[in-house]
This record gives sequence, structure tokens and C-alpha cells, in this order.
Amino acid sequence: MCSGLRGIRYSSYCYRLFFRNYNVARCVRNLSGDGQVSGITASRVRSRLCFGAVTQRPLSSYASMAQSDGKRSLASGQMQESESNAAVGVPQPRLTKKRKVMPPSVQYRVRIQQAAKKHTIDDAFAAFEQAKAENVRLSPDCFVTLLFLAAGGDSWEELVHCREKREEYLKTERLQKCDEILECLVSSGSPMVEMCYTALARRDAILGRGSSALSLANQVTEDKTLSQRLRCYLPALVSFAAAGDAMGAMETYRNIMAAGLEPGEIEFQKIIQALSNSDSTDDITWETVESLLLHMSRETTQLTKETISELSRLFTSQRPPQPWTVETCSVHDDGFCEFCNDKLQAIDLTEEEYEQFSSGIASLAGKQAKQPEDFGTFVEWLKSHGPFGVIIDAANVAFYGQNFDTGGFNFGQIEAVVDRVRRDFPDLKPLVILHINRTKGHLANSQKAKALLADLTEKKSFYAAPHGSNDDWYWMYAAVAAGQRGLLVSNDEMRDHLFNLLSPKYFDKWKQRHQMRYTFAGDVTTLEFQSPPPYTRCTQHLSNGCWMFPADDGTWLGAKING
Repeated sequence: MCSGLRGIRYSSYCYRLFFRNYNVARCVRNLSGDGQVSGITASRVRSRLCFGAVTQRPLSSYASMAQSDGKRSLASGQMQESESNAAVGVPQPRLTKKRKVMPPSVQYRVRIQQAAKKHTIDDAFAAFEQAKAENVRLSPDCFVTLLFLAAGGDSWEELVHCREKREEYLKTERLQKCDEILECLVSSGSPMVEMCYTALARRDAILGRGSSALSLANQVTEDKTLSQRLRCYLPALVSFAAAGDAMGAMETYRNIMAAGLEPGEIEFQKIIQALSNSDSTDDITWETVESLLLHMSRETTQLTKETISELSRLFTSQRPPQPWTVETCSVHDDGFCEFCNDKLQAIDLTEEEYEQFSSGIASLAGKQAKQPEDFGTFVEWLKSHGPFGVIIDAANVAFYGQNFDTGGFNFGQIEAVVDRVRRDFPDLKPLVILHINRTKGHLANSQKAKALLADLTEKKSFYAAPHGSNDDWYWMYAAVAAGQRGLLVSNDEMRDHLFNLLSPKYFDKWKQRHQMRYTFAGDVTTLEFQSPPPYTRCTQHLSNGCWMFPADDGTWLGAKING
């Protein structure tokens, strides 16, 4: 009964409101004078009709609104549709703001960037010529983009090595654009940034002027206002490699080291290529070459097929003082290689490298945390309650094998790992690291979970990563801080973006030596540990003089002296 009355009252209210609004519309039409109403009034009336505000205002106010807005509309010469359509709510074209006109410099910047993105190089140069003709000053990044495109773009290295493509590119006269662009850059007062020097070095590499490319890279190093980048030296190395100029490549290598930069695999690959392509009549000794390979072993782990191919060419070239045999081979689980008749070694980080690695992790963790001081508190806690020998990634352990309907965060698996660590490694103190969110909720409130956490906390073997932090950084730092004896119990592949921030030369070797994997074949009593392999997959110079180079496809390249 009550609901029926409410429905009747609501219908009556809507009925009265309709006729009230209709009178407002008629009032606006009659009082606007000329039978038309401005779009401003129409919009204002419609908005008030929609929100019900019309019913609260006297009709005279809408008349004055119509008259004042009508005068403004007539004065501007922009008359709208008849007020009858506007007043009854017929949709009108929406008024839009006048689009701002971009300054000419911004227009040309957009054109050049879009041309670079679409690889329509000629369109970028056309925009540059037009801007120059109209005396439009371009922004510094426009010049960088133009120099990058003129110097071959992303395919510059291919132009250095392929004669046919280089000759075809020279016919386009794009390289000549570099001097013209550089002249405009200097005349505009814009500074030369590192990428400008790099682009010019690429141009010189395409033209076969490796020494000039090296000189440009050295200018960047000498100018303390510019950021030093390894990529500045790559054009010189590519040019020397293509020309078989081993002396030039080794000079570039020494300059890289003098600049405080660390060469990567691509730099080593180009130097090796230059050594392989040279006629070996220079003053570079084989001892110098092996010293270079030892340096490569410290800076890299697994090598690409391109680097493996260049190494094979190096050992079979005229560079070595005696003939070598090169072969793709395999290594047994214990590290023994039949081809070399020797065992590979377990190579770990040095104490200095451990220090650098742990400092890098702490710096990254602090930058990523919402409260940077939280990680500093953890570092001090480790110093006070350590040393710890086995770090347990508790979340990884608890979620192992739980991808079924009734699966969940299994504290029983954490307890099994802790018990096994205490039994198998009695001289290494365990540390369980878990995010604080995992210590709450119904699973953490079970008797077994509460007893486990209480026991670990009492023995100073548990740390909860605080809110706003990533527990991955905590167990990673603790495991590295544990040093050469430390072990990390985790099946985490450590491939996400966080671990990509770490230095590969440290991270890859450390991971091989210190990650201890595990399995549960059924319940918690079936726990098994998988210790790290007894050797490290990295370039190694064995005790019998053989060289072993690991490829990223799982194979090895072995080299041994004949006889």
C-alpha cells in the first residue's frame, strides 16, 4: 500500500515538473525578443533542466538570461538555432575550444620525430630544409635526430661491413648532410651533446675512417661536461674490425679502459674480429691476446653465436704462434670435458666484487622502496644478528606446488626447509625472509604457523620485509652479503625487471654458484635440495692451456694446442 502511494506521488511530481519546465521554455522564447536564443542560454537552460534547478528559480531570471545572452550573440554575429529547439532540449552542436596553433619550431620538431619513427628519412630532411629556409630555430634534440638519421640510423653497422649497401647509401648523399646539420647546430648556439659525437663517429666508421671515429670518442671523454658512454667507442671498433686493423682496435680498447668504462661482449667481439682479420704482422703478441680473453672471462658469462664464431676464427687464424684445434664440445655434470681432458673450475666473485655487488643491490633497493630508510634498518639488523649462511626465500617455498583448488600459502613447507637446512648445514645459520603481509591472515594465524614464526623470531632467524618494500631485494641482499659460503634456497628464475637492473657480470656468476634449488615430490617429507653445479659456465683458461667458451645455446667451444 505504502509503495503504491509513493509511486503515485512520484508520478505526480514528475508531471508537475514537466509543465513547470515547459513554461520556462515558453518564457525564454517569448522574452528573447526576436524569436531566437543564443547557444549560451540554451546550454544554461538545459543544464538547469537536467539538474532540477529550474524549479527553484523565478521565470523572470530566465528571461533576463535570454535577453543578455541574445545581445552578446547578436554582437558577435554568431546566431544559433531557434530557441524553441534549444529550450526543449534538442541536442545542439557542442561548443569546442579553439585549438592552439603550435609554434613553427614545435611543428618542425613533430615532423622530424614522426619521420624518424616511420623511417621516412627524406621527409625528415625535407622538414629540416624547410625550417632552414624559413629561419626557424630547431631544438637541440632535432639536430640529434637528424644526425642519427644521416649517419645511417639503426643500420649504420651494416653499412660499415657491407660494401654494396655502403656504396648504395653513399649515392643518396645523406652522409653529406651531417656537415650541414652540424653547421646549423653550431650557428643556433645549441651545445654538442654526446649523441652528436657518436653520430659523427658512425659517419666516419661508414667512410672507413676509424682513427677519426676514435678521436671523436676521445673528445667526449676529455670534455667533463659530457656523459661518457661506451657506445661512443663502438664505431671506431666496428671500423677497425672491418678493416682488420688490430692495432687500432687494441688502442681503442686501452682508451676504453683509461676512460674508466667497462667493455661488454660486443666490444670484445669487435676486437677479436679485428685480430682475426689482421695479417698478424703487427706487434701484438699472443700473450696480449690471452690477457684480453681473460678480461673477457671476468666481464661476461655465456656468449652469443656471433662471438663464438669470431673466437673460432681467431684460434684458427695466423695470429697464434702455433696451430690450435677448435671444436664444439660438451661438459659432464662434474665439470669434466673430454675434448680438453680437464675439469672446469667453480669460479666465484672476488671479495671486492662482492662488496660492489652488495652495495649496488642496497642502492637499488633503497631507490625502489617507499621508505628508503627501511632497507638501511635491515642492513643494520643483518650486521647485528648475523652472520647468516643460508637465506630462504620463504614466499617461493610456501607457494611451491600450490597451483590446485585447495592450495595456498604453505607454512609447513617453510618449516620443512628450515629443518632440513639445520640438519644438512649445521654450521650455517638460516634466515627466513617474508613480506609482512604474509604474517597476517587466517593461514598465518594457524597454530603451526604461529609456532614456526615465534621460534624463528626468538632465534633471530626471521625478518619481515615492511610495507612498501619488495621482499626480493631483502633476500637477494642477504644472500650476497653472506659471501662465498652463502646459499639461497629459491626456485625463482630471477628474470623480471628488478634483476635486470643488476650487473650481469656479477649476478650471473653469483647465481650459478649460490642458488640452491629444491623440490617436493609429495608432502613435506619428500623435500630434496639441488646443490649448485661444481663448475661455472663462463670463459675459462684451464690448467693444461686449453680454452673453454660457453655459448648461450648450452654448448661449449673448446680450443687446444695441436699435439
